[in-house]
Amino acid sequence: FVYGTMWLPAERIHRRGGATTVGYVLDSGIVWTTVLVDSNRTIRRLPTESVERRVVCQLKNSDIDDEESLLDLLLNRHRQPYTEC
Repeated sequence: FVYGTMWLPAERIHRRGGATTVGYVLDSGIVWTTVLVDSNRTIRRLPTESVERRVVCQLKNSDIDDEESLLDLLLNRHRQPYTEC
């Protein structure tokens, strides 16, 4: 239960100056954006103005698979996989 799958999507957070962080955005406020960093599970607060863009991505060893849901299969919908982080 404690070490289950994260309920938020992983994101690649691109910041000014070329720095990129892969993690989970816990809060995106006017002043600060709070991120749970995937690599070391630390929480970082980034100045929101430094965040240029956020891209949802798929972690390589994620518990989430690339399969369609039951509803997708019933409605014959095919979703595009996320790019790898």
